[in-house]
Amino acid sequence: MLKMEDFLSSIINKIIKSKELKHSTDKEKSEIIKLLRLAIKNTSRHIEQTRIGENGSDTLSDSLVNEWARIAELIRPFDNRLARLFDSKSDYWFNPTLYKEEASTGKRRFDFRFRLSEVKKIEAALNEAWFG
Repeated sequence: MLKMEDFLSSIINKIIKSKELKHSTDKEKSEIIKLLRLAIKNTSRHIEQTRIGENGSDTLSDSLVNEWARIAELIRPFDNRLARLFDSKSDYWFNPTLYKEEASTGKRRFDFRFRLSEVKKIEAALNEAWFG
């Protein structure tokens, strides 16, 4: 499994070299960053308001399902692996209990990059790559 730094580096390099990037506008890239920051903020808020205790369970959120799915859709032309990561976040918020169960039984692979703290690093790396 790739280390976080290697994962970020490979994504940023791929995004910078992508043909789609050359045809995308700063407005489109800004929209991705804006929506990513909003999804991170809304996810944090949802967790704070609904999770009880250190190992508390999460509750489903239709709005988070939609927010993460939209980000996956927008980022897919730049990097499919990153889009799949955001698709996973969308899947998780559709049914957190089932997602965790599938991850624990091996039906679904849990990826450390899925954690919100890691997604914040991805957002920062994208922002740096696109806007310096």
